[in-house]
Amino acid sequence: MLNDYQIRIYGEIEHEVSRQVLLQEQGRFQHTPKDSDLPDTSKFGMLAEELGEVARCVLANAGLVQEKPSMVNLREELVQVAAIAIAWLESPDLQ
Repeated sequence: MLNDYQIRIYGEIEHEVSRQVLLQEQGRFQHTPKDSDLPDTSKFGMLAEELGEVARCVLANAGLVQEKPSMVNLREELVQVAAIAIAWLESPDLQ
């Protein structure tokens, strides 16, 4: 059974997946990982880019780069990583 915090996290991830689809519909993104015509190499590139953002936040929080530390930014980037992964899993070619 999920606790309230887990429910909130999954809601945020679902919202991010929906936001990515909306941005695609508005022409701001050409593709999302849900697109079956997008090769896995491109989907991986999207995921890797978001993982890079997580890495940057981790390094900032550890004081290893000249960026302002922020657990909020880390959390937001982790939600984006999860959203990319879920969208990829939801693509028709994996169903």
